[in-house]
This record gives sequence, structure tokens and C-alpha cells, in this order.
Amino acid sequence: MSNEIFQLQLKTALRTYSRQIALMQGDRKVTYETLAANACCITRVLLRTPGFSKGDFVGILCSSKPHIITAITGISCAGGVFVPLDTVLPAARILQMADTVSLPMVIASREDSGVAGIIAQLQQQKIHIFYIEDMLQAEECEDTEFPEVAYHRNDALYIYFTSGSTGKPKAILGQNMSLHHFINWEINTFKVTAGERFSQLITPGFDAFLRDVFVPLFSGGTICIPEDPQLVLQADTLSAWLNREEIQYIHCVPSIFGLISNAATIHSYPRLQYVFLSGERIVPATLKPWYALFGSRIQLVNFYGATETTLIKTYYEIRPADADSQNISVGKPMEGARVLVLDEQLNICDPLVPGEVFISTPYAAKGYYNEEALTRQKFMFDPYDPNPDGRIFKTGDKGRLLADGNLELLGRIDRQIKLRGVRIEPEEVETILLQHPSVKEAAVVTTTINDTTMLCACLVPVTDGTGNSEEILQYAHTCLPDYMVPGKIKWLSAFPRKVNGKLDYDQLVALLQPVSEPVSQPLTALEQQLFDTWAGILKNNQFGADSTFFEVGGNSFHLIGLVAKVYSQFRVRLTIEEIFKYNSIRKLAIFLEGKMTQEAPDIKPAPLRDYYPLSAAQFRIYHQQQLQPEGTGYNLPQCFEVTGPVDMGKVEEVFRQMVQRHESLRTCFKMVGGEVVQQVLQEVDFRIDYQVSTEAVPALISRFVRPFNLAEAPLLRVTLVKRGPAQYLLMMDVHHIIADGLSQLLLNKEFSSLYMDLPAALPVLQYKDFAVWQQQQRTNEVVQQQQQYWLKALANPPAVLSLPGEQATDHAAGALHHFTLARESYQRLKKMAKEKETTIFVLLLTAYNILLSRLSGQDDIIVGTAASGRQHVALDKMIGMFVNTLALRNQLSPDMSFDTLLKQVHKNTLAALQHQDYPLEDIIHQLQLPRGKRHPLFSVMLVLQNMSVGSENIPGITIAPYPIAESTSRFDLTLYGQDTGNDLVFRLAYASQRFTPARIQRLVDYFQEIITQVLSSPDIQLKDIHLSHQLETAVNQVEKISFRF
Repeated sequence: MSNEIFQLQLKTALRTYSRQIALMQGDRKVTYETLAANACCITRVLLRTPGFSKGDFVGILCSSKPHIITAITGISCAGGVFVPLDTVLPAARILQMADTVSLPMVIASREDSGVAGIIAQLQQQKIHIFYIEDMLQAEECEDTEFPEVAYHRNDALYIYFTSGSTGKPKAILGQNMSLHHFINWEINTFKVTAGERFSQLITPGFDAFLRDVFVPLFSGGTICIPEDPQLVLQADTLSAWLNREEIQYIHCVPSIFGLISNAATIHSYPRLQYVFLSGERIVPATLKPWYALFGSRIQLVNFYGATETTLIKTYYEIRPADADSQNISVGKPMEGARVLVLDEQLNICDPLVPGEVFISTPYAAKGYYNEEALTRQKFMFDPYDPNPDGRIFKTGDKGRLLADGNLELLGRIDRQIKLRGVRIEPEEVETILLQHPSVKEAAVVTTTINDTTMLCACLVPVTDGTGNSEEILQYAHTCLPDYMVPGKIKWLSAFPRKVNGKLDYDQLVALLQPVSEPVSQPLTALEQQLFDTWAGILKNNQFGADSTFFEVGGNSFHLIGLVAKVYSQFRVRLTIEEIFKYNSIRKLAIFLEGKMTQEAPDIKPAPLRDYYPLSAAQFRIYHQQQLQPEGTGYNLPQCFEVTGPVDMGKVEEVFRQMVQRHESLRTCFKMVGGEVVQQVLQEVDFRIDYQVSTEAVPALISRFVRPFNLAEAPLLRVTLVKRGPAQYLLMMDVHHIIADGLSQLLLNKEFSSLYMDLPAALPVLQYKDFAVWQQQQRTNEVVQQQQQYWLKALANPPAVLSLPGEQATDHAAGALHHFTLARESYQRLKKMAKEKETTIFVLLLTAYNILLSRLSGQDDIIVGTAASGRQHVALDKMIGMFVNTLALRNQLSPDMSFDTLLKQVHKNTLAALQHQDYPLEDIIHQLQLPRGKRHPLFSVMLVLQNMSVGSENIPGITIAPYPIAESTSRFDLTLYGQDTGNDLVFRLAYASQRFTPARIQRLVDYFQEIITQVLSSPDIQLKDIHLSHQLETAVNQVEKISFRF
């Protein structure tokens, strides 16, 4: 074991396995040799830096996990102490950590523009900043051999932080031999061998990250890192990734394991050998579905330990029978550790008698940095060790030894909380909250609401009444990590106390339980009908007749559905303004009773003919496609990973049925008499392309997605690739001219139904019927009114936005940038939308307008958006292209307040939605705007989606979507938002020849800064919205943008 020296064994592994893959992230693969060379660069740069010496602390502030792993390796081999700093933490928290250990230097990345402000503040504290990109290009890199450094088994190796009761994080100083001991114990105990694959799911800010990294690195394994950090939060994508990467070992908390288990089928995880669980109590009953699928094929192991005792010190190999027990034990001590259960007088408790758990081991951490008194308090002299220097760690956990010698945990002795695997000292959160001027007293507890355990803060305000919860939460987010910010605030006039005057925490928890308030029930048949309509649209029936539409989850997409349903049921065509005005079931029922029934023309089957007209949406796409006939910007590809016994013949037969069922899939486009028409063929020869290949999926997709010839049907392609035993890749591509996003969703569901031989009614109407009907409506009075609205709204349009960027030779080349709005901002957005009686889309559009005006210097802004185009109820299930693009125009001025602009955007958006049926292409023609490769009205779009294209599983077969990277962009910027209910997730599609990834990241930072400021001050004037100095300076210097405000 290299004499228990961590660095010596690490260097040996780097040499021994030099040609093997050390880590991979998507298509990026790093060999042991490359990792060694890069780490050696960092080692040599540090050793040649004036002032650096063995034992110095070096912070790591990078978001890239390959960079972090490289930095940890390089720092440790230089004899330094690595200090991971999580980039997602608030700036105040990172600065507090740096101050706690007097950090002298930090390794950062130029790619992480979001932490530029933190780096500037670190530099102000005289902390030396290295950029890892520079270190890897330094002249020291010419020598690829690690220099000789004298290491010792008792050397300090790393710092990890945990919550502290004083309001400051505690810095735990880990030591060399302790980490070395654990890594080798896991490798030997579970017989890890070279070439095996480990998932890396744990954030670098926690010491468990070291298990994910060094167990594989010491044994010649491969660390597999998800490309998207959000992947671990979604069961289907996480499961698909684990299957795709053929993971054999997983370290995770039980809540993440729950996602892995929930998405599993009997064919899942064919190579998985071990799942190591730690950090949370395992609920035995939750293991039953897992064991029903896998039996004992995959070994689950329950780990227990603390950062202070170096990762893990007990383990238990779980058995299927344990799923029927009341508790899962944490097992017996590993080699080199002892566990004691002691009473208050430090006497050993008899078996089955509860006491406090103490851990004795020479392989513990060195203690708390600069906290000698706390170290002595927690690392006590061991009264049962004959060695006078022996120590035992006081865990604060309550437990008991079972008759078989296994340890069972029973909760906490102290108030410390463990939430989703993270230890939290409530006193630290309380200390922060008490620093707010409006808080007199604070108590933090946990409670469970709707099966979700959350951190809750009970507060007593300084003045009588109730404090501002949103203000408190915003303040907490600036000081604490997300996992320490309370999910609920409860204001009390005074705290409940026991007879001895101590705070009664049990009563506090009871006060936090939700009190069910009576809701007004529907009183009439009409109200009941409306209630059922709302429930169907909102997928929720927890509301009353007086609840408002937006209060119970309604959004702009639901509005359109409500308009269609009300018209279908009552023949009354509601306006969007009327829904806002009559926003409860009771109000809407009264309004409908007094409303005259409006007759509108129904869609009827069109007479059979050789050719049919194009719909407005089809005409627009046809015209754009002819400008770039070899382009794939209007392709709608999908890719699914399929696991299970697939009947390939049945798959082809199902697709042939679908082609026959939907005329759109048998439609082609031709020029006849100088006009473009669509032709519906009676039959087409549709075949699936079958392949057998283990080639990388992105390469397969790249070859699969290719231009369509619009004159040849079907405009649909399907390829099924066999990847291995019961492993397939299903790729589908359809042209946008015959389908939209909802059509894809409908086809995916229909595929599953037909494959299972479920009955499916034939469509009564087909897309050609809609196209003929739409052409007939152009003389309709309502359509004429819509035309007049758009001609007025878009009269004398401004120049298309000129955003700072490079000159592009290929405007269609595109890329994607993913980001998620902070959950606290998302909750505040929802709250503001309710208060302002608007929608999240309108709020986002307002902020987007501010951003675009800042960047372009223009004050007359047009942003494109997509409307479903399915207002008529007969179109709900039809396959075809219905989406109409709307041009949303708004004017800004520096002296305008955000509130004023919001009202304007709200009004204009509602008007546009009310007139969404009129084709934008017709307006462009009537305004005599020039057509070209770029849109004549706008170069940016904002689209908020409430659906995701997926597929329903078939019994015995798992179908998981595989994300496809964006390679084209029809506009300079298109911001797609998806409201998942828990988060607001964004995809920013951009013209990759115009914008660099770094520039896009800055635009995203600006957008989020604007949202944060307007949420805090809705009456703020636009000229007072401040974009962070560091970002502005960077943009102004590099890109020379001139801001008007």
C-alpha cells in the first residue's frame, strides 16, 4: 500500500494504467497518461510559485469536474492541501470559507464566468488566483515527470466544510493516511479491478466526492461523469445514462437511489454490481420494487461514517429480506475502526440499549482547523483504548448495537439535522436569520409535508404583525447554500416553551403542519362542468369555486386550452382578457350564463381532389426551406434508448399503420401551375432502416439527420439500431412542415398503444381538411379583424435587432446552452405572476426585452414567440403543423419602471394571443417586407413550453429519450423555457458562428441578474437596473458594447 502514502500510490496508478481511460464525460475521454501530465503541470507550477510550500492550502473554484479532479491530483502531488469550493454556493458563503482557513491561493477556470465577481473579491483579499487553463499551458508542462516531494502519512491532505453552530462553516482537516486507508479498504473489500466503470454523481463540495474519484483511480477504473449536472435529478434520464455508460459501481444517497430504482425495468443496469448508499436513512419498504426486479444480482451496501472520521467507518451488505424489516442497520466496523455505544457517563451500553454512537479509529481527520476547543470536545480521549493517545469521535448520533453486533441508528442526540445526505446545524441557519433586522427570534426545525421533508424557519418579528417572508428568503440565499435555505417560513408572535422555559420544538413542528381550509364547492351544474374542465386542463382538483385560475397553477398554455374547451362545450368564444377578468369558476359561470352563444364555423372533411392548398404555417416553412434546400433546420429528430425484447418486425408494422392512419405522413409538396400545393398519396412504401452498431450515439445521430426532399413522401424516417443484447437505439425524424411538437408527442403515444395492440379510433378529420378550412376563413369577419390588428401593431416596424456578435457565413449553424433559474427566483416569479395577475411568460418576456434593449441599444423591440395554433377543439389530436409565430412588439424607455413595462407587455401579449390565428406570413407580405434567409421582423424568440417530447413505456420494454445536441439555429437567439412545476429550465439556442459560448454565458448571467433585481424592486426604473460591474467591463472591453441606460 505504498506505506500508506496517498500520493505515492496515486502516482503508481497513473503510471500503471497510463493507456486506460481515467475519466470520461460524454464524448470527452481522458487517459491516465493525460491526467498525469495535466496534474504534473499543476504540481510544477505550484512548486515554482514564490511563497508556496508543502502543506499550503489551495482552493479549487471550478465547475468542470475533469478540471477539479486534475487540480486535486496536482495539488496533492505538490504536497498541498486541496480545498474544493462549490461554484453553486452563494458568494458570501465561498468568501466565508476562504476566510475560515485563510486561503492563500485558488485555482479557478476562465470558463466559469458566473464566478467572476467572487474571483474579484478573493483578489481583493490578496488571494492569488491561478487559472487552470494557463497552468496547463505553462512552460513547466514540458517536463511530464512529477517532481520529488517528501510526503508523510500524517500530512494534511484536504479541507471539507460542514455546517457550524456559530454561523460559520467548520473546516475539517483530512489527513493522508486516512484517505489512503479508506480507498484501499473499499477496493479490497469489494474486489474492484482495473477497467471497471464508476458513476460520478456527487457534488465536489462534499467529501463523498473522493470515493467517486479515487476508488476507480487507484484501481485502474474509469470515472464516468454526466454531461448535464441536472441529469441526476430526473429518474428517466439518470437511468438511461447509467445504462448507456454501463456503470458497475454507484455511490449515492438513498434519495438518488430512489430515482434509479423507480425508473428500472427487469432489463436495466445489466453490468451494475454494487450500489453504495450513505447519508440518509433507508426506508426498507422502498427496496421491495428493486428486489422484485433484480433479486440479489446487484448488491446494495449501507455505509455509515462522518467527514471527521474520513468518509465511512461501518458497512452492511443489505439482503432482500431486509426490505421487510423496520430498519436497515449500518452494519459493523470496517478494518481499522471500532464503534462504541455509550451512555451519558460514557459507560458502554448493553446490546439493544440506546446510547450515543462513538467511533474510534486512527484513520480519522486531524480535527477542525483553527478550532482546538471544538476538536478536543468532539475528538475525545478514548477511555477504552489502552493507548493513552487514543481518541474517539463523538458523532451526536443515537444508536444501539443489535444482538448480532450490527449497529442500528435511531436519530440524533443533538439538534443537528441530516437532510438529503447533508449535515446541517440549525443554529448556523438561525444565526444568519437573526442578523436580518426584522427578525427578533429564530428557530429552525424540519417537518414533512406531502411526503417531502424540508427545513423550516419559525420567526418572531421585531415589530408586531408578520414579517416579509420573501425578503427573508432572498437574504438567506445570499448567505447560505441552497440546501440550508428554509423551504418554509412561519411567523409567530411568540415561541411555545416548556415549563422550564426551554423552547418546545415539538410544538413548533406541530404548528408547521398544514391546516386544511374549507373550499367553496360548485353549487350549480354549470359550475360543476367548469370545475371538471379546469381539473382536466390543470391535472389537479385541489381547488374550489372561488379559487382563481392562476392561484391553482394556470399559465398561458392553460389559457389557450380553456378557451378551446369553453368554446367546445358552450359555443362561447372567450377572450384572454375575459379569463383574467372572470378568473374563478363562480365568476366565469355567471359571465357565461349571460353571454350570447356565438356560432363559429366547424371544420368539415374537404372534398377529395388531387391537390390541396398549404396552410399558412406550411407555406412559411416551405418558403424558408427553399432558401436552404440542404439545411436541416426544419427537421424534428428524436432519439430513444430502448431496452428489452423488441420485436423489430412489429416496430415496422406499427409505423406503417401510423403512416396509413395520418395523411400528413403520406403528404408531399409540389409546384403546380406556379403555385405550391400539397398532395396526399394513398399509399407510400415505408420501411425502417435496421442497423447493428456499437458506434457512439452522437455519430449515429449525425449521419441519421439529413435533408428531406419535400417533393417525396413520406417526410418521415425511422432507424432502429441494435446495440447489444436487448439494447436498441430508435431514431425518428420528421419534417416540421407535416408535424409540430404536439404531433410528435401524439405519435409517440400512439406508437406505444399500437405496439401493445390497444384499440385506436381512426381520425375523423385530417390535416388537409384544416388547410382547406383555414383558406376559407380568410374572408371571415373575425379573421379580417385580426388582420387589422396586426397591420396596426406592426406598422413601421423597427430594424431587426442588432446584437453584438461576429459576422456569420452560415446563419443556420447553431448550438445550445442549458441553464436553470434558481428555485427561489422561480418561486418568487410564480408569486409575482399571481400578485400582478399575469403569467410567468409575460414576466420572462419583460425581462428579456430589457436585456435585448441593453445589448442592442434599441428601444423598439420585436420578439418572436410560438402559439399552438390549435384553438379549435377539433385540432387537439390532429397530426400536422399548426404552430403560428407571433411578433410581440414593445417599446421601452430608460425612465420607465419595470411595473409600467410589465403592464404594457401583458396587454400586448394578451392581444397577440387573442389574434393568434392570423398568419404572420400574410402580414409580412402585406407590409411588403423583404424576404431572405433571415426573418424580416425579428432575430430573437422566446418560447415557454409545458410539454416534453417523450414516449410511454411498454410492459417489459423501457423507452428513454436520448438528448440530441442542437446543430442548427433559425434565429440569432431562441430562449426555450420549460416549466416543470418544480423548476424553470431553459435551453438557449444560438447562432454559433455569431456568438461564443463565453458570450452566451454572459448574456445568461445578465438575464438572471435582471430577473433578480426586478423581483426585489418591481417599481425600479429601467435605467437603474444594474448589471454586475465585472460582467459589463468584460463585455465592454472585449466586445465594445455601448449601453444606452
